[in-house]
Amino acid sequence: MAKGKVLKRIGVVLVVILAFLMIREVVSGGIDLTGTAIGDYINQKYKNEILEKVPEEFRTNYYFRWFGLGDCEYMTGDTMVTVVFVDDEISTWGDVEKATFKTNAEKVFSQLESDAKSYGAELTINTQYLTAKSTGNLSLKDYMPWVNSAISSAGLPSYNKMGVELEKKYDVDNAPVIFCANRDGRCFAKPAKVDRRSEFAIIYEDTNSLYHEFCHIFGADDFYYPESVKDLAATHLPESIMGSNGKKMDSFTAFLIGWTDTLDKNATTFLEKTNYITDEYMKTQYADETYTGYVENKLIGDTYYTGNLVDGILEGKGKKIRDGAIWEGTFKGGLLDGKGRFKSAEGNTYVGDFISGKCHGTGTYTWANGDSYTGSFVKGVREGKGTFKWANGIVYTGDFDDGKRTGKGSCKWPNGDTYTGDFVDGIRTGKGTYNWANGDTYTGEFTEGKLNGYGTLTYASGRVRSGKWSNGKLVG
Repeated sequence: MAKGKVLKRIGVVLVVILAFLMIREVVSGGIDLTGTAIGDYINQKYKNEILEKVPEEFRTNYYFRWFGLGDCEYMTGDTMVTVVFVDDEISTWGDVEKATFKTNAEKVFSQLESDAKSYGAELTINTQYLTAKSTGNLSLKDYMPWVNSAISSAGLPSYNKMGVELEKKYDVDNAPVIFCANRDGRCFAKPAKVDRRSEFAIIYEDTNSLYHEFCHIFGADDFYYPESVKDLAATHLPESIMGSNGKKMDSFTAFLIGWTDTLDKNATTFLEKTNYITDEYMKTQYADETYTGYVENKLIGDTYYTGNLVDGILEGKGKKIRDGAIWEGTFKGGLLDGKGRFKSAEGNTYVGDFISGKCHGTGTYTWANGDSYTGSFVKGVREGKGTFKWANGIVYTGDFDDGKRTGKGSCKWPNGDTYTGDFVDGIRTGKGTYNWANGDTYTGEFTEGKLNGYGTLTYASGRVRSGKWSNGKLVG
C-alpha cells in the first residue's frame, strides 16, 4: 500500500476518534474528553521518555504507576496552591488555629522550594487561603461528597475542571488544592488518574503531613506499608519523607516528582527489592488497612488501634497510639468525643470531656513539668472558670479567656501573699486587693501588676497611705 494512502487512512481514523470523543463530551455534561485523550497521549509519550532512563526490568515497577497522570505531572515550575479551611458538622476552624496553620504551611512550602533547589530543580510556590463549609461525609472510602460541597462553598471551579481552570486563571504550571479539616484523621491525596483534571489532598488538624501529601499529588508513593516495604525503605531510603515518620527528601522520591532524572544506587536497590509488588497485592494491603471490626493493638499506617474500627477508623470505646501519644475513651469518626484521656509523647496529660478530638467541657490538663489546670475548656482552649496551679506552688482561681487569665480571679503565692481582683492576659490590671504575708494590704487600681491609679495602702502597723499611685509609688 502506498505511503500516502496509509497516512490518509490514519488521518481518517483520528478524525473518527476525535468526533466520537466530542459527542461523548456533550453527553457527559461538559467534561473535556477530547482534551483528556490528547493530554493522555502526550503524557504517555512523556512518561515513556522518562522511563527510558530507568533500567528496563524496573519500568513496570509499582512505584511508577502515577507517572504522567493528571495536570500536576511534576513538582516543578510556577505552582499556585489553594488551601481551603473547611468547617463541617464535626469540626470548625478558629481564627487563631487558621493563623497557626497558615504560618506553619508557609514554612513547609518554603522548605519544598529549598529542597527542590538543592536538586537543581526550579519550584516557585504561591498560596491562597480560602474558607468553606461542607455537609458531606469524610472518610477514606467516601470523601467526594465532602470535597464537592467544600468546592462549591469556596467558589472554586467544579471538580472535573478545577485543576485546569485554576492553572489557566493564575497562569501557572500546577494548581493543586489542599482541603483542611480541623480534627484528627488519616491524611491522604488524590492525584487525577482518569479525567486528568483535579489533584487535591485532605489534611487533618495541622501541617505535619503536608510535605508528605504534597509529594503524593505529584506522583510519589508511600514507603511505610506493607511492613516489608517499610523495612526496605528504612534500609535503602532512610528518613524518607514518604516513609514512616521520615522528614527528608530521598533520591527516589526526588526522581518520581521530577527533581532529578538520575536514579542513584539507593533508588535502584529499592526498586530491585520491591519488584514483586503488584496492584492486586497492594489492594489486599489496603483492604486490611481499612478493616471494619474489632482489633487489638493493630498497626494501621503509623497508628496502633484497639477497639471497634469502621473503615480503619475508631468508633466507640477504644484506644489509639501514635508517635508516643495515647488517646483513650469514646471515639466518633476516629476522634475522642465524650469522656476520655490523652497523654502526649512529652508526658502532658488531659482527663475530661472531649468534642471532635478537642478538650471541650470540664477537665484537668497536667503538664510534664508539674503545672496543671482544672476547669472549663472550649475547643481545646481554657475558657470560663478554672484553677491553674504552677509546680512552684502559685495558685490562680478565676476567669479564663482564650487560654489566658482574664477577668475576675484570685492568686496565692507560696510565701503567703494573695491577690483578688481583675486580671488582663494574666497580669493584675484593673481593681483589686493585694495582701502581703507580713500583714500589709493595698486596695485600689493596678496596671500591669503595679500599683497604678487611686488606692489605699494599709500597713500591718496601722499606718495608712491613700491617694494616687504610679509604678508602685504614691505621687498624690
